[in-house]
Amino acid sequence: RKLIQDGKDEFLVIAKLSQPDGRIGIQATRSAVTVKIDGTRAHTRSSLAARLPVQVIEPGIHKLIEEGPAQRRRYLDWGVFHVEQEFYSTWRRYRKSLDQRNALLKTDAGAAVASSWEETLIAAGNSVQKQRLRYLQKLAPYLEEAGDALFGAPLECRFHRGWPDDQTLAETMIANRQRDQQQAYTHAGPHRADIRIRLNQKIARARVSRGQQKLLASGLVLAQLSLFAMEREKPAVLLLDDPGAELDENSLGRLLEYARSVPAQRFITALDRRLIVPGEETAMFHVEPGKIEKVV
Repeated sequence: RKLIQDGKDEFLVIAKLSQPDGRIGIQATRSAVTVKIDGTRAHTRSSLAARLPVQVIEPGIHKLIEEGPAQRRRYLDWGVFHVEQEFYSTWRRYRKSLDQRNALLKTDAGAAVASSWEETLIAAGNSVQKQRLRYLQKLAPYLEEAGDALFGAPLECRFHRGWPDDQTLAETMIANRQRDQQQAYTHAGPHRADIRIRLNQKIARARVSRGQQKLLASGLVLAQLSLFAMEREKPAVLLLDDPGAELDENSLGRLLEYARSVPAQRFITALDRRLIVPGEETAMFHVEPGKIEKVV
């Protein structure tokens, strides 16, 4: 809704899709947002995401490296959602049982009643963990390509599932039960997972500059898009906003060259048109408030 122009009541955007053919419409007013897919109203974000897979590289992408595990779980789960068909329903079962367990831990009944949700939580949690791990194994060779293209060094993600390696999730639930009850929170499970990003066999987070963080995070996203195209036999959409921010000329050149090699439909926004290399499949537009004009 923040995109509605001042003085206007709404906006409408329509996208024509291929692979498969179809249309998506998004209408936003000051009070509501309506999404339709092929004329039928979509009630969940997941249905829109499944039909139009989009990844974004923008100036804040360095947070994927710099900030906490939640950023990296979102990155990971974007890929698992689009490659593992059962992931979304499994993740929803896990979240429901986790929320119920946490709510019960806050009651007088405490852990005794909360344990009634553990069977579902453990089964769904183990499935989420396996699907995430399987996805990262598929992603590994594309990460290597990204590391070589952008840094000339190997890039890898090591998975930390969210509970100790020497315990099952069921064993961890039992071991943590008293602590969980005291703090009314489930301390272990897939919702605590993380990926440790390593560049040239060293932990990247503490060893790279802000510009290198952006380049590294961009490589992670581009690797995902390559895997997506291979698995789904169609390209996703890449939104690349202000690619020159935080990058020196050499790093920017490597990023743009690698991005052009990735099978995706690319939308690049930049203040300097020199960042966009003309080509047979390139269209360039000049954007002003309320006006979009094709220039190439």
